[in-house]
Amino acid sequence: MGTEYQLRRDIDRVYGLVYDLQRDEPNIFTKQEILDILANYIDESQLAGLVWSIIYPVGAVYMTTSSYDPSTLFGGRWSKIKEEDNIKYWERVDDTE
Repeated sequence: MGTEYQLRRDIDRVYGLVYDLQRDEPNIFTKQEILDILANYIDESQLAGLVWSIIYPVGAVYMTTSSYDPSTLFGGRWSKIKEEDNIKYWERVDDTE
């Protein structure tokens, strides 16, 4: 929960600041300017990890025919919960690496 939780909290804080500014002065920032602001707080790999943790949060199930462990693609820790007819079912069990 550590790093990703902290990162989410920081992003929420930045979004909150941007939202407050937008409310007082609508259209003060373009979408690209907001992304540039966020880029000052997080790097590309952290953003990718955050996106994957939102798409596949702890408890999510991932189905694949690939032999790869999903942690190599999405980070976090995964546990294979079932395999049948060449389909593997993985559950995300933790956000940590």
